[in-house]
Amino acid sequence: MKRKETNSKTPSSFWLEGPVGQAKETAAEPLAESERAFIAAGFLSNMRGGVRLKTLDAFLSLALNARPKATFQDRLMEVSLSRDERILAQLRREEILEFAGFYYAIEAMGLTTPQDSLVLLDFHAVRAPAGPFFDDFELLRLEEIWCERPGALEQSMLARFLAPAMPEAVSHRLIGACETAGFLTRRATVRNAVVVASTGVLEGILADCLRDMRPIGNL
Repeated sequence: MKRKETNSKTPSSFWLEGPVGQAKETAAEPLAESERAFIAAGFLSNMRGGVRLKTLDAFLSLALNARPKATFQDRLMEVSLSRDERILAQLRREEILEFAGFYYAIEAMGLTTPQDSLVLLDFHAVRAPAGPFFDDFELLRLEEIWCERPGALEQSMLARFLAPAMPEAVSHRLIGACETAGFLTRRATVRNAVVVASTGVLEGILADCLRDMRPIGNL
């Protein structure tokens, strides 16, 4: 399975530049009412990746059956860079399917541009109306991190996106295990946050499993 190229040189910005531990936390100034973000559910995401996302939903439903889930997890075990049983035990968690599904949905919708964080927000507003709520400052952080590297998310925000499918503590354990296994990268920022990005392995394996189940739909 090919891994996505990672750029060792991250462009500097107010959010990502400088060594960890030397920057001081600063309070965010409240935005004026005219500057506040407003995203109407469905305004972008409903026309992107439709067939592939329906296939994903069908797979996740069928994965309650032991065979599809076992096939996916077996493939994770095969390519994991870690053979530590504690890491492999996390990769066997039932929640790993939803975890990988999140990244597959990003790929299925082609969210590769700096502006596509808005599509991700809208997509989750449609699929999980009671899902994560971000205040204005958090939205600015989300957008800036995404602009630096489309697909990258602050770890705490990723956990909140996954919250409808799993407890926050579980998502943090999966993030740690997936980093060790080589499925994710993590980078500390000057704001004492951790930015997470996929290496492409999780969604690639899930895509392979979906292709093996062609009667459900076409990718």
